[in-house]
Amino acid sequence: MKFTAEQLTFIKAKFNSLTSREMFDHLLVNFSFDKCYTSFRTECYANGFYKCEMRRWSAEEKKFLLDNYQTMGNVAIAEKLTKKGRIFTKKQVQKQVRLLKLKRSPENLQFILDQNKLSGIYSKANYKRWERMKNPASIINEIAVEDPAKEILITVIINDKIRLKVKPGTDVEKLKSEYISAIENNWEAGLQ
Repeated sequence: MKFTAEQLTFIKAKFNSLTSREMFDHLLVNFSFDKCYTSFRTECYANGFYKCEMRRWSAEEKKFLLDNYQTMGNVAIAEKLTKKGRIFTKKQVQKQVRLLKLKRSPENLQFILDQNKLSGIYSKANYKRWERMKNPASIINEIAVEDPAKEILITVIINDKIRLKVKPGTDVEKLKSEYISAIENNWEAGLQ
């Protein structure tokens, strides 16, 4: 399949202002284009029209990944590769590991975790979670409602299983102590 001169002129003129789907629909209606969307995109690529450019991993980058995937985490590998040139993300490293069918053993994963802990990567990880566990009646989030007629409620954790929605300004500590004492009283009443 080849684009006609008219079709190519239209694509060149509108490539940066329309999506691929919009150009395809326009070609169907105005140019009696009779191919499928996939064929349209393939022909666009063949003519040098890219919405995003696919970048391949170089042999050096693949070698670095193969040499280090057992001893470094994906984030660390991405950071090291980024220092060498183009920008890499954790997701790109994950995908390349999957494409190369590389596997990490449980020992490798534990080594990487220990290494990350020693280097301080996890020094502030889960800080909020641990703070909530120390103070279970902490406020988690506000639910903002756009309709002013509705009330804004705050979710409060009483314990692992109990969450309450309360109005702002409620004394959380008092609520927690009342709720826990009521639970304890019911528990003691059930034992008698």
